[in-house]
Amino acid sequence: MVIKGKKTVDKPSKAAASTEPKKAGAVQLWYGANQSLITVDLERWIALFQEKHPGAQVVKLTLGKGDEAEAMRALHQAANGGGLFMTQQLLVLNGFLAAELKSELGKLIIDLASASASGTVIIFREGARLALSKGLGAKLKALAEEGSVVIKEFTEFSDTELERWITERAKAQGVLLAPGAARRLGQLTGQDFVRLVNELDKLSAYRKGEQVQLHDVDELVAHDDHEEVFAFLDAVGRRDFGAAQAALAQQFRQGASPQSLVGLLAGHLRVLTSVRAAVDAGKRQVQPRELATELGFHPFVVSKALQQLPY
Repeated sequence: MVIKGKKTVDKPSKAAASTEPKKAGAVQLWYGANQSLITVDLERWIALFQEKHPGAQVVKLTLGKGDEAEAMRALHQAANGGGLFMTQQLLVLNGFLAAELKSELGKLIIDLASASASGTVIIFREGARLALSKGLGAKLKALAEEGSVVIKEFTEFSDTELERWITERAKAQGVLLAPGAARRLGQLTGQDFVRLVNELDKLSAYRKGEQVQLHDVDELVAHDDHEEVFAFLDAVGRRDFGAAQAALAQQFRQGASPQSLVGLLAGHLRVLTSVRAAVDAGKRQVQPRELATELGFHPFVVSKALQQLPY
């Protein structure tokens, strides 16, 4: 299905400044496992673009199965039909790299990526996985090597990266966080960046400009039992026994059975043992994704284990 002419008018944040291309006509390709972060960054990016170019047109198009003919017409119109007085526009193209390379749509995509019209900025938004070795993905990768396209993969964050992101985003939203509040918020929300932005807004409204305390986060942010379990396992893996005891007590208050927790701990130790053995056996720097494929674990689980090995 193709959606045309949808605009976003959210107030931009200063944290988005580094994401925007420095020149008009830039082409961006965004993909990766961290889809919620793409959503948040895209909203900030669009808002900043509209602030920089008041009255600019923002068009969002999505390519669905069997919609290539309609998508071709919509994209051609969007790329060439900005209007007599339209000097700036942003095209957000969702899933368009699924088009066949030699199709009319594929050829149009390559033409636009190679030399977009003056004043037109294009963002190709793709899913968690993208083949950059064949089809349109390979073509855009080649253009990126020439400097015509900027490719950004949005990967899942480590605990430290997540805490840093929350701290920076809070500052951009004018939210003051007490020590430990960012880390706790990350534990409760995980990699759900859309929820994180909303929770920061809620905490800010509650405190009305005052510093958000750790207990505010515990009281106002909904607890996900699944996330609470992993907070307990992470604390054990970090040898942070104070946090582990607190998380364990919370699990018991929520009715978790000791047997299930023992089973989860055993599974976590198996992961740590497997990762430790693989790291010790290797003779080069370990890449989480390669190691995850080798061991049959999720890349995020392996990343967590690699962070906890020093403990």
